[in-house]
Amino acid sequence: RTPAPSEADTSLSPAPAATITAVAETPTFQPPHRVIAVRHRSRDRLVAFIEIISAGNKNDAGAMGNLVERTLVLLSKHVHVLLIDLHPRGPFDPQGIHNLIWSELGQDPIPLPEDRPFLFMSYLSAGRVESFIEPRAVGEKLPDMPLFLAPGCHVRVPLEATYPSAFAAVPSHLRTLLESATH
Repeated sequence: RTPAPSEADTSLSPAPAATITAVAETPTFQPPHRVIAVRHRSRDRLVAFIEIISAGNKNDAGAMGNLVERTLVLLSKHVHVLLIDLHPRGPFDPQGIHNLIWSELGQDPIPLPEDRPFLFMSYLSAGRVESFIEPRAVGEKLPDMPLFLAPGCHVRVPLEATYPSAFAAVPSHLRTLLESATH
């Protein structure tokens, strides 16, 4: 039984001693991953994974490597993956994230349009890996993407239709900042 605060010893303890101590006055934390994991209701098995790629994934070689490795591990375990990349190609993905993943799977790069840099990529993993890619440019509607649950079975993810409701859930002061930055 843990004593109630009134019963506990309220005297202050001296600071703990250690040979080396350090304080992070202004720590920086990696932003949380923007992911959704889809699990089968029996046995809670992971069957699909959706990730919205962040700018942090794209501006650091280590973060980009982690993203590619995470995707490959999921695909190797027959977990289907949907990646959403709304950031221009950069020095760590000059041919697009899809081609980084594809080359790690031992495949030749796929030509992707330079004028449509944003990629929506859905992967079906069932022994072999099939990719479904929709490139987009600023101003184009977001695509409906397949999210595979099993071979021959997918659900449609209506990205364009869900964007307004997601944006409406952003606090108004942040919405105002975002809207003023785009005008």
